[in-house]
Amino acid sequence: MLARSGNDEFVMMLNDPGDAERLQARLDELMNEVGRHAFGPDADISISCSIGYACYPQDGQDADTLLNNAVTAMHHAKGMGGGRIERYAPEQRRELGRRLLLESQLRRALERDELFLQYQPKVELATCALAGFEVLLRWRHPEHGVVSPEEFVPIAEETGLIAPIGEWIVKSAVAQLAAWRRAGVAAVPVAVNLSARQFLQGDIAAIVGELLETTGLPPALLELELTESVSMADPARSLVVMHKLKSLGVTLSIDDFGTGYSSFSYLRRLPIDKLKIDQSFVLDIAHNSDSRAIVQAIAAMAHRLNLQVIAEGVETQVQANALREAGCDQGQGYLYARPLDADDAARFIEDQPPARRLRSAQ
Repeated sequence: MLARSGNDEFVMMLNDPGDAERLQARLDELMNEVGRHAFGPDADISISCSIGYACYPQDGQDADTLLNNAVTAMHHAKGMGGGRIERYAPEQRRELGRRLLLESQLRRALERDELFLQYQPKVELATCALAGFEVLLRWRHPEHGVVSPEEFVPIAEETGLIAPIGEWIVKSAVAQLAAWRRAGVAAVPVAVNLSARQFLQGDIAAIVGELLETTGLPPALLELELTESVSMADPARSLVVMHKLKSLGVTLSIDDFGTGYSSFSYLRRLPIDKLKIDQSFVLDIAHNSDSRAIVQAIAAMAHRLNLQVIAEGVETQVQANALREAGCDQGQGYLYARPLDADDAARFIEDQPPARRLRSAQ
């Protein structure tokens, strides 16, 4: 039996699931069927799902308990990053309780100034010159301390809070750039991530345009990043929004490239300036010939399209050397610096040798 229980949620009852191995095989098959991407006129459409399940009688003696526990397991799967299959376990209910608590408190975090930004440097791989920063969102909870973005950002996305939070991030980043400029800090570009909801459902171009006009900030100092999956969620709409943003003079980047189904024939239609290679390829590039070949191919094709290539998650000099040899232009990661508060980021800029500082301001 299959029934729809919500906008994007379905309930399935298996009367004869068989043993654990057979059940897992059936759930894997279901996951694979849902995950088959559809082909559209402009791009492939990627679909994913999270599955939570509960078994009678171990996980519940009645229908309500089984359903509630299966829903709990599903939320646990989504909280683990999605695209997973999870069986109900009692500890998941405690995790769900924390999740619901964080959700209610996240709604007030903006009003209470509990959210703040940090800035992680990006450098030129060939010279180690500072190339800019990426803005990273943080939450300083009054009771739990700094909450990991991996924990609260998915909550913000699922509840729709990512839209007002995302707008606050853009405004705060632009305000910080303007403040540095007034203080005489050397001009360095700053990159801000845009969520799917913020990019496709809000009027992000109008917001950015008004901010640039109000602050007088040179548009080239603002870089907007969207993931490969966001750019392909609605290709026609994405193209319109990106052209609006590009007309303002800002820099556009595709983040986490290599994890979706987009092609270079699709990318060449987008008014983008940079590609950020997903860090999964960076992790073992020095020792995995397949990862190295993929990065080399991406860099070569990107350069043919006049795009810069950035690698994130760089933690060792060996990785940095391999990325540079593969054709990447810039790197970002703990090898160069951990995320910095605004004041520390300003000092990081000023500590750069004059030649490197001039390079970053170009």
